[in-house]
Amino acid sequence: GNTLPANAPVSPAPQPPLNDWTPYQDQVSFETAEFLYRKEEMSADHIDTLLDLWKALFVKNKLFSEDTTPFTDHTNLHNTIDSTPIGGIPCKLFLLSYSGQMPQIDSPSWMSQSFDVWFCSPRALVHNILKNPEFKNEVDYAPLREFDHNGKQKWQNFMSGSWAWK
Repeated sequence: GNTLPANAPVSPAPQPPLNDWTPYQDQVSFETAEFLYRKEEMSADHIDTLLDLWKALFVKNKLFSEDTTPFTDHTNLHNTIDSTPIGGIPCKLFLLSYSGQMPQIDSPSWMSQSFDVWFCSPRALVHNILKNPEFKNEVDYAPLREFDHNGKQKWQNFMSGSWAWK
């Protein structure tokens, strides 16, 4: 890269329009996903029940259309969450399955199943953190020892731990 002069202004990250909730339909869909998945940690069955009740209410009141509810079911909710970019970084998927020798009898069901593993590039995530102006002067890149006015060591900072000096 090129060396910047001291106190050079940070280029602002491009911001999506305020009304862009992609991949969600709108703000209500986003907030529904956040509530059900992150705050309530609701089970798949309970999500489906809630969405079915929601649809029934709209059908009863003759307000039903294809996008009446934010999600069709828990699978649609989870797929939308999985496709949510994190700071513009797409998540990727790979399948994980057991490839060792299976017992002849009573093998656990997980041995014959495939599992989705979603991830975002850690390098790209850290790159986004480092270029975020909100972190300016907030990240310690090296271990430090901090003392109060009485000479007593302060332990409030992650990088001030004794482990960092080992």
